Amino acid sequence: MESPVVVALAARNAPLTAARGTRSGDHMDRADRAVLDALGAQVVAPVHGAGQLAAFLCLGAKRSGDVYTPTDLTLLTALAQTASGALIRIASAEQTRQSRAAEERMRRYVPDAVAERVAAGREMEAEQREVSVLFVDIRGYTTLCEGAAPQEIFSAINRYTESVAACVRRHGGTIVDFSGDGVMAVFGAPEPLPSKERAAVETARDIAATVGAISLGNGAPLSVGVGVATGEAYVGNVRAADRLIWTALGNAINLAARLQVLTRELGAAIVIDSATRGGADAAAADFMPHAGVAIRGRAQAEDVYALPLAGSSAASPSVR
Repeated sequence: MESPVVVALAARNAPLTAARGTRSGDHMDRADRAVLDALGAQVVAPVHGAGQLAAFLCLGAKRSGDVYTPTDLTLLTALAQTASGALIRIASAEQTRQSRAAEERMRRYVPDAVAERVAAGREMEAEQREVSVLFVDIRGYTTLCEGAAPQEIFSAINRYTESVAACVRRHGGTIVDFSGDGVMAVFGAPEPLPSKERAAVETARDIAATVGAISLGNGAPLSVGVGVATGEAYVGNVRAADRLIWTALGNAINLAARLQVLTRELGAAIVIDSATRGGADAAAADFMPHAGVAIRGRAQAEDVYALPLAGSSAASPSVR
């Protein structure tokens, strides 16, 4: 139960005073008188913050013996209001700090572009959009992990995902999913991205170069295969049991995943489709063409372009 003093002051905006000749002194009821007696004060001024009583100022009798004049009470009211304003600003600043801290925590688990939209109160509309999709996977991951300590694997994967995420972010892409040693990223959603094909190919090049500097504790270097495809996709939130998951679905996503697998057959670091090659300009000028490649799970053969691994000889396989 709240104190009677708090209850009485919470309902007031003006100071409470026992002085005769003032409004509160002339009309003081028993509850107000009890407040002053309990505090041993002549004047009490409430200080409000965020719509409730936050504090109060107490003044005893003047040493001169004079009463508190209306001018005194006006000045005290202004002081209390100034204090109230300061408390409101402090509360607002703290709320802003907490919101920003929550947003930063959210960014650890949600793609940056998605987190920015959510923080700004913008809706994540589900829509069909042309995007470039990138899949990357560590080559020979199972063999590399054989005999390695779990903490070594965990450390290497941490460095790998950090490097991939940094490359994607640097070129304006959005990480959609981490799955074991695989990563999926999209360029052109949720925000449009000019030259998305070139951005995706440049990202793939950066990833291939950067990940090569990472190794397990036994000294075995990491190598990746990257697949990139461009086309229409459905981007938006998919509802799970306890959350919304922002993702991209469609033919371009499936093709990019298949192209990533195709890097092993072609002895390539990166494989892209013809739509990506057409929009990437000089970024894919040194990619080798492979016409009419049959791809597992797809009825129609695809013209693809590959950036060979150093020292490899690329052949055109039929992958079913």
